[in-house]
Amino acid sequence: MPLTKHGIKAMGFKEIPSEMKIEANFNSAAIYSVEGINIKELTSDSYPDLSYKNENFSFAFGNSINEISRKLLGDDFVDDEESWQKENNVRPSYFIIHFKIKDPFFCSSGYWKQDEEYLYTYNCFADAKKALKEKENKIIPSLISSLTVQLSKIHKSIRFRRINRMVYAKTSEDITLFDVRVKLSAQFSTSENVLPNKINDKVNKALDQYSKFEPRVASLFYSGLTEEDRFKKFLNLYQSLEIYIHKTFKQIEFENHVDAVNSSPKRLKKTARKFFINRQAQSKNLTQRFMWCAILKWKRLEDSDVENFKKIKKTRDKLSHGEKIPESNLQIEKLENLLLKVF
Repeated sequence: MPLTKHGIKAMGFKEIPSEMKIEANFNSAAIYSVEGINIKELTSDSYPDLSYKNENFSFAFGNSINEISRKLLGDDFVDDEESWQKENNVRPSYFIIHFKIKDPFFCSSGYWKQDEEYLYTYNCFADAKKALKEKENKIIPSLISSLTVQLSKIHKSIRFRRINRMVYAKTSEDITLFDVRVKLSAQFSTSENVLPNKINDKVNKALDQYSKFEPRVASLFYSGLTEEDRFKKFLNLYQSLEIYIHKTFKQIEFENHVDAVNSSPKRLKKTARKFFINRQAQSKNLTQRFMWCAILKWKRLEDSDVENFKKIKKTRDKLSHGEKIPESNLQIEKLENLLLKVF
């Protein structure tokens, strides 16, 4: 239920004067803890290895949330970093991704208040926040998915755990502005010590993968990684794998693989080749297509991965037929590991 004018004014807001127009450029920052890696031998010269910037977004890794924030956002993120870590039950390493909308937004009606440091408005910039959210939704799933895939090659138990999201703006007078409907969202894991240049190598590979990630696959994978409900997590991850299997299968040019996987006598070379290609085209079910992808495309898979896929699919089939499956029987870790190998 929206607040009444009386309720808004009770919070200390007053109406924006008719002759006043507030101009502001909006930014957002998503803050994550990265479970599974510890950045060692970190110095001031390491920042280029741990960061990236283009016209759409910028990001950085580090061991101090305030140091990253100063580099990316120009100011500390929290007053007391040690207390913040305890409150959020987090520890290094950290990751911040920053978004900025180039064109300014304007507000000439509504409610505002100002203290010594900041200017506050009451939901005056809904369009700006919507534009930021659309930008985030377009970029974050593919980027975090790609970073997870690449960093898992250093240490497989990689988790990007989202801690906060912040939206803020700078006015034309360089005053920091907050539109008051900013939302802040607030496990035992092992870690691998990693040098900055090694992270840089994986960041570069992740950026290459990010540009090629099919949006639906990335979105479902990201949802699965961040979902708390185990059944939803399993279903999102499975659907991501299912779509990726069909997509990969359709990209296979079977005529290029005949000799590698099909042995036939010379007297029937043409006939056998045609038979092989036609037979592959008839592969319709998911398991058949998974097998061909495993044989011809996914070079990191082994026999144990194929067996895990069969068990995972069996569980998914039981769920789709209405059978009750205990949470403990959901092969989520095996499903995650399988996805990390095929991406």
